[in-house]
Amino acid sequence: MANVTLFYNKGRKTVFLSFSHNGGNSRRALSVRLEQNQWLDGKVVNHPDKKQLNVFLQSTLSQAQVALLELSKKTPIKSLQVSTIRDLVCDDIFNDHASVLPTFQEVWQMKYSDCSEGSRRLADTAMRSILKYDKRENTPIEDISLDWYNGYVNFLRENNLSTNSIIMYTSKVKSALSYAARKYDLRYPLNDVEYLRPESRPRTLSVEQLRCLFGIKAKWLSKEYLDLFKLIFMLIGINMQDLCNLTNDSIRAGRLYYKRSKTGKEYDIKIEKEALEIIERYRGKNKLLSFFEGCDSVPKMTSRIDTYISRLSTRNGLPPVTTYWMRHTWATIAFNDCDIPMDIIACALGHSSSHKVTAIYVHPDKKRVDEANRKVIDYVFGNNKGAK
Repeated sequence: MANVTLFYNKGRKTVFLSFSHNGGNSRRALSVRLEQNQWLDGKVVNHPDKKQLNVFLQSTLSQAQVALLELSKKTPIKSLQVSTIRDLVCDDIFNDHASVLPTFQEVWQMKYSDCSEGSRRLADTAMRSILKYDKRENTPIEDISLDWYNGYVNFLRENNLSTNSIIMYTSKVKSALSYAARKYDLRYPLNDVEYLRPESRPRTLSVEQLRCLFGIKAKWLSKEYLDLFKLIFMLIGINMQDLCNLTNDSIRAGRLYYKRSKTGKEYDIKIEKEALEIIERYRGKNKLLSFFEGCDSVPKMTSRIDTYISRLSTRNGLPPVTTYWMRHTWATIAFNDCDIPMDIIACALGHSSSHKVTAIYVHPDKKRVDEANRKVIDYVFGNNKGAK
């Protein structure tokens, strides 16, 4: 059953309406700030305005309890999230929403509490940097201005964060403020921010570097992961999520069929003999590859594999390679070393044609992609058929 009480947060020195429902909790800050010694057993003490504050808090709590009771009479609240109940009750009892505006940190929590694991991790990291910059754990949402934002960007630069990291962190700030502007009818303060352009980092190996990587005499997991890198390359840089989704039924008549998780586009590729040897070496029972049996998080697995190979590559005088480099490297070698036309490379990578109208009438011949992949594989693995 849903319930609402008063709650004092020692860290934020603030009194909240605290809602509980189905084992979950959600809070809304009230405009009452107190020191720790001014709150005892649910009441304000040792404060010059304690009588007025206690009347306000008890009146607010009573209104919230009545509103919650009325809500339960006209709405089946059992299936509602506790945050939804909180918002419905507070919308009902507060005419002046500005008096109970959440803090920036509360907006952040509302925005990112139910997002994907990767987005939540990035949001947590960004918030840690914000707390180092602002040093307040309960920043009023109205304090987040253009000057505050520019100061935060300068703070990140002074701490030697890359432009790409700054873009990722500030994008979280922008999304949180946009969320608050919609939810609480506030003015969005960042309309005039400076646009940051991402840095483009090289993600390709030369033919010599790729041969060096594939020729490393590795043992145990590093050897298995190197084989996985080779397979990704020979499958034209297939994405790790797509590779994880493959089953034994994905192979039909010597071709690999799958739908790209990023675009939803149907895709197939001829499995060359070198790629088939690796598949057979690591064939799984439920998944095509045993690497992914029981995998509950492809990003975590990808990070682990990338870490292994990155360490292995740097120990051998190579850049810190990741699985995504194989896609860029295949395309670069195909164009620069094997004279494969850009349109064939685009088709091989599953990209849309630059001739959008013509593409409606032309069905690409997969044989040309197969020939391109064979040419690249021959060139990289020592057969110079692909050389200029």
